[in-house]
Amino acid sequence: MSVVDSSELSRDAQTVALAEHLATSVNLLLPPQLCLCRRGSTLLLERKDAAVTGAEPAVTDVEIAGFLDPDGPPPAAERAAGVGTRALDALQDAVAEETRQPWPRDGATMLVPAVRVDGHTVVLGFARDRHGAPDPSWSLPPWTVPA
Repeated sequence: MSVVDSSELSRDAQTVALAEHLATSVNLLLPPQLCLCRRGSTLLLERKDAAVTGAEPAVTDVEIAGFLDPDGPPPAAERAAGVGTRALDALQDAVAEETRQPWPRDGATMLVPAVRVDGHTVVLGFARDRHGAPDPSWSLPPWTVPA
């Protein structure tokens, strides 16, 4: 697991870096028929088999910049944590609707987006309850943001 350090990036570049981090990391957790791509600061959840089945490839899109205050400062750890959690929540809804299955889940329990902030490091993922730390088996790699 690698740590992504975005401490030297502008707000726009941090937004794109967070979107890239989410796309790369969440892809490892998605059901096999779906993939998450990034275009700018937008995450695109797509069907892998769309070319074969003729289905519309896009399931949903999540605009990371839309979660930020355009006049606010670059995202600090708490802001990145909130943005990431809202993005995971939107993606979770789209995946569950597309697959008609709770996602992600641990047995019969549907997990919820969760976050742990440790100084300038944010760990996003899923947990049994929203106030718990992300479960290690459903955690994304850490992301480091400026103070």
